[in-house]
Amino acid sequence: MNLLNYFNQALTIDEYLPLLKEQATLHQYHYRRALSHEVHGGDLPPLKILIITEPWCGDSTAIVPALQKFFENKSAGIRIALRDQNDELMNMFFNQWR
Repeated sequence: MNLLNYFNQALTIDEYLPLLKEQATLHQYHYRRALSHEVHGGDLPPLKILIITEPWCGDSTAIVPALQKFFENKSAGIRIALRDQNDELMNMFFNQWR
């Protein structure tokens, strides 16, 4: 499968948020603190951002809301592919020891 297919099948932010459960408060905290695109200025080309993560991942609890805020209302789509359900996708980027 190619990356566009993974992107199209991945979760939207709205579909991902309910999966956060106990991490939701931390996600909201980082979202409120993140800078919006307007602060940085400039137009961006259309983007498709595919994030591979799991709701329990502490790093993504900080990074996903920052990306969400930065690209909000822009021509960028953010989708979440759950790592544990996408072995083939993970293997495309797994390069340990190479």
